[in-house]
Amino acid sequence: AKLVKKGSIKVFFTDHTDKITLDNKCELDVCKEILNNIKVAQKSIDIAIYGYSQVPDIEEALKDAISRNVIVRLVYDADRNGENIYPDTNHLASLIGNSRSDKDSIESGSKMHNKFYIFDDKTVILGSANLSQTDMSGFNSNCVISLENEKIAQAYKQEFNQMYDGKFHNMKTASSFNNFIIDDIEECNNLAREGLRTLVFGSKKLSEEEYADFNER
Repeated sequence: AKLVKKGSIKVFFTDHTDKITLDNKCELDVCKEILNNIKVAQKSIDIAIYGYSQVPDIEEALKDAISRNVIVRLVYDADRNGENIYPDTNHLASLIGNSRSDKDSIESGSKMHNKFYIFDDKTVILGSANLSQTDMSGFNSNCVISLENEKIAQAYKQEFNQMYDGKFHNMKTASSFNNFIIDDIEECNNLAREGLRTLVFGSKKLSEEEYADFNER
């Protein structure tokens, strides 16, 4: 996995050519980032994921968070029969308890394909990686962003709360948040409601020297 840091932003790139067999260990930097934030959360953890396959370290950390009275909530995808392509999704929903799927949505045939986490209403982890053995082990290629920004956390919280209240897909109202300034990144949009795999878009003009420096990392 490749990690690029800029101010309060961390960007993780995983390369499937580095991992030829999947496992359920949490040794990849992306998984460790999620795990560490679960461990240090003090008040709340909101998780929006497409599906889940068992990663024991994540489960144990969530159990511990719940035992220390951290409020943990989950929204996830389910078909009309309440099933998910990932085999342990319903197990995770039962473990967390405070969970909601799009099974009863009028668009239950559609996919809730978000993958984001909000910790203590200030840290957000998001991107293309499912909470699964394939993605947490680096068996698949993904891009994941971790950032600490209360305004962006608030935007994702608004998105999460709509789904937790049963408003999935086109039932959701448009976010009241649009553009953000993060460090010296000029613009970021909340694209979660569009169902895009990469949930944050950032733009910044680079000089030739800055691009060369980035390209060498």
